[in-house]
Amino acid sequence: MEKTTEKAEKKQAEIFDVWMKMQKEYMDTMTRSQKELMDNWMEASKKFQESLSNFDGGQAGKPGKEMLNVFSTDYQPGHFLSFP
Repeated sequence: MEKTTEKAEKKQAEIFDVWMKMQKEYMDTMTRSQKELMDNWMEASKKFQESLSNFDGGQAGKPGKEMLNVFSTDYQPGHFLSFP
């Protein structure tokens, strides 16, 4: 009976070791993928920001006419408070 118990415990330990190895490989792959994603995201964001700053001839910090027109509306303060 003891040999059977020892065999079962040994088999359980082997299964646990394989499972832990798979978990470690998964976490390593996931971590590496996330790092690559963040690196690519940062590089793409940097290129995008550079292209936007060069769009108006390098006038960074000055809003373009189109951008200002987005905010020009017929809104009057207190208008939403008036009742018919």
